[in-house]
Amino acid sequence: MKIRAAAIGAAVVALAGLAGLALWFLRGGPRLPPETDAIIERVSASDLSHVVAGEAGYADSSGVRIWYESIPAEAPEKGVVLLNISMAGNSLFGRPASSEASGRRGIG
Repeated sequence: MKIRAAAIGAAVVALAGLAGLALWFLRGGPRLPPETDAIIERVSASDLSHVVAGEAGYADSSGVRIWYESIPAEAPEKGVVLLNISMAGNSLFGRPASSEASGRRGIG
């Protein structure tokens, strides 16, 4: 009986926490200070040559500007690292057929 009451109490607390979190997100999440936009504009307009070590620019991806910095290697290159979250995130929810095919080829 005590275990059941504790489980019900824990469920009520968890649901109340989830409801509070949902309400917080629906209201817009955390509020930034009013001077945030001015700070971002000031930093964006400032000289960043002391921060950027390599060649910098923007790449366009379907209308989205992505900033990049290319830093030359100091030693002979050993390979390439591709950082792409969509590949890792989507691989968890891929189609079963692609998972089976990759397993047959010894990939996964």
